[in-house]
Amino acid sequence: MVALKSQKESRAVPIGIPELVVILLIALVVFGPKKIPEIAHSLGRSLNEFKRGTREIEANVARELKAGEAEEANPSREASR
Repeated sequence: MVALKSQKESRAVPIGIPELVVILLIALVVFGPKKIPEIAHSLGRSLNEFKRGTREIEANVARELKAGEAEEANPSREASR
């Protein structure tokens, strides 16, 4: 009989230094020493663009929430339109 894992048992294991070294060595063998800086640069730019996008979304949501709160606080303005 197969036992099902609970959610607590299926947690992701954090990556330690030895695992990170193995991953970097494999990347070095697969991509070569000339390609790794290019890949790292592209990855950095992608992460920066992702962060910028999430900041814009957060700002838009905050602005919409403030506008909604202001509208609720001053319902007479909407009624006069």
